[in-house]
Amino acid sequence: MKIEELLKYGKEDATPTSVLCDMTGNESRELRRYIEQRRLDGTLILSKVEDGGGYYLPDKDPQKAILELTECIKTIEARSINSLKSIRILKKERRRLQNILSGQLTLDITESEGVQINDR
Repeated sequence: MKIEELLKYGKEDATPTSVLCDMTGNESRELRRYIEQRRLDGTLILSKVEDGGGYYLPDKDPQKAILELTECIKTIEARSINSLKSIRILKKERRRLQNILSGQLTLDITESEGVQINDR
């Protein structure tokens, strides 16, 4: 059975993750991965974060569906931006450590502190 067969239409009828886990026998992480794969396959599975969160299909009313899609897009975009920020920080630290190992000086430029040269 596909996950979308367990979901209802419209944000107000979103099914909480815990209920879907009980229905499918999956852990929440596994369920999220499966939903992400279904989305990549083109299935419109929306999610909400408020009121305990949950998953649902877009409302059958096109005007409501547009609002739901817009809200879900904003949520996913915000998560993606935060992930990219984390990646940038991790890459910066990796580069700093690589420079230390190779004996290179590093140059840090920040708005608040100006230029700092670090020799290790």
